[in-house]
Amino acid sequence: MSLGVEIVIAQRGFVWVGYVDDSDPYMTKIINARCIRIYGTQNLGLEHLTDNGPTKNTVLDATAKCIKIHPLAIVARMECNVNAWKNHIQTPDL
Repeated sequence: MSLGVEIVIAQRGFVWVGYVDDSDPYMTKIINARCIRIYGTQNLGLEHLTDNGPTKNTVLDATAKCIKIHPLAIVARMECNVNAWKNHIQTPDL
């Protein structure tokens, strides 16, 4: 199984980043997830974070081992540059 780093925008305004496993059609898992509390992108938005990783002004919450979200509760998913996030999200033990 190959997992990629993605930003997942969920209902109620939660924005998570982590390794996404959608092999279960009833539950999407975000492994080693971090909630993005403040983008810190100076109006460049989430696209800047997907390509470049967090800025010095980005605020990330502590790592959660696994967040499970029902697919219908996901508003959007954005693929990220894994290398830009490698120092901020642990690679999962599979």
